Amino acid sequence: MQSVEIRRAVNATDVAQSAAVEIISSLKELLAKQETVHLALTGGTVGIKTLEALAHESEFAQLGLSRIHIWWGDERYVEANSPDRNAVQAYEALLSKVLIPAVNIHQFPATDSGLDVAEAAIVFQQELTDVFGVVEPKMDLMILGMGPDGHIASLFPGVDYGSTDVVSISSSPKPPSERLSLSYEMINRSHKIVFVVSGIDKASAIEKIHTVADCDLPAAELAQPGKPFGLSMKQLVQLSGAANYFLALAAFFASALASASKRSLLSRTVATASSRRALASASVLRSFT
Repeated sequence: MQSVEIRRAVNATDVAQSAAVEIISSLKELLAKQETVHLALTGGTVGIKTLEALAHESEFAQLGLSRIHIWWGDERYVEANSPDRNAVQAYEALLSKVLIPAVNIHQFPATDSGLDVAEAAIVFQQELTDVFGVVEPKMDLMILGMGPDGHIASLFPGVDYGSTDVVSISSSPKPPSERLSLSYEMINRSHKIVFVVSGIDKASAIEKIHTVADCDLPAAELAQPGKPFGLSMKQLVQLSGAANYFLALAAFFASALASASKRSLLSRTVATASSRRALASASVLRSFT
């Protein structure tokens, strides 16, 4: 069974506001059925706009924030107080304005730690183990952006990052060169993922994900065939039928995905190059249970 709801948004701010409303709704549902919720944030222009939108939603402050643990999908490996850090930007946009216990906020290490980036990844892997214990680490809700080259978190095209939960990057094609990131495997484990993507510079990557059957961009690698949920990002975008600006909310139950639905998916009309501007701003929620 799968369902897709498309909400049109006129610009990045509208995308962020719509995403914030959906995030609050998702957190409410999660908090109603489990004691602790793990939420992974993202940086980037629309990611931070989404956090700013959350800060202005009174409903967010009224949630059981003491039961929410905050993580990040990736981080630039720079000094702890650097404005380039996703965590610093998140504090300014949201975390400094709400009451979440400091012990519940799990930042990636910074260069101040004295560790090299590979050692920092090992330390953060231990942080995951300490928090989740014997249970396999998994985010309940993850917010992700996408770069013009199709990268997600700090996972860039053409690189094999292995299967550990936390990866270190020492030669990122985008500065700074050193970064820490959750892996594809860790991201794919998430119960629900919200993609917030906006800008004409992203249109080419969205078009490629939408039209190229064997697209190898990182954003197309999530939940690829053979992984736990069996549905790729490019299939998600095809199912959403992206036209104009959109916020596509998708709930997929992979075990019930019928072969007829797969055939329909493959035959679906896809966007052409003339649609690039129409594909330039999007926020996608992918939900697995």
